[in-house]
Amino acid sequence: HHSIRVVGLPESVLEDRLRGLEHPGLTIGFRTDLPENQVKLRFAPDVPAAEREALLAEACTRIGPRAFGVDTGDLAVVIGEELAAAGETLAIAESCTAGKLSAWVGGVAGASRYFLEGAIVYSNASKARCCEVTEALLVDHGAVSEPVARQLAEGIRRRAGATWGIGITGIAGPSGGSADKPVGTVHIAIAGPDGTQHIQHTLVGTRARITTLATGVALHMLHQARGQRTSKA
Repeated sequence: HHSIRVVGLPESVLEDRLRGLEHPGLTIGFRTDLPENQVKLRFAPDVPAAEREALLAEACTRIGPRAFGVDTGDLAVVIGEELAAAGETLAIAESCTAGKLSAWVGGVAGASRYFLEGAIVYSNASKARCCEVTEALLVDHGAVSEPVARQLAEGIRRRAGATWGIGITGIAGPSGGSADKPVGTVHIAIAGPDGTQHIQHTLVGTRARITTLATGVALHMLHQARGQRTSKA
């Protein structure tokens, strides 16, 4: 029994990508536990180890980079192990997710080795105080915008003296959306040693679902950013 852990791909997409992956004694199942999906590969006892490993590798290849672990803990556990092993640290500034990401990261045993700080920055004043987001930036672009997400990530990283900073701002709903920025609009930025990356998503669902998905996107971005940096080293 092997479990491939995936973030950012719905079950329907996973089913499509794994269609045709067949072998006597192999059963494939799926389990959703937001913000991730899990692909379960169950093998009969008589399937040789080499064939089992080849099928597992083929499944991971088909899924692609959204697969972050095999038989591991969740994404916060995986990220935590990587940060601790590398001697790196993390700080987080959250608006629309209201501390959900910090609670997820900080809920892992031993998180104090790498998790330095989490700030909930709902008001513009708190964004300025905690992350040095300027009034001009807020006026010109609005609190829910790429420039503000970038400044949140960079500001909290600088304040904490962390290797990595995450900034999240968005509209979780059910109210507060507009034609330009509908409910579900989320801006996420990752600030690190090589600069700052940003992504914008329009997530769908309830407030709880939107904020949960946003935390998954944020940690997956960090996972990818770390992977890119490691591959260059």
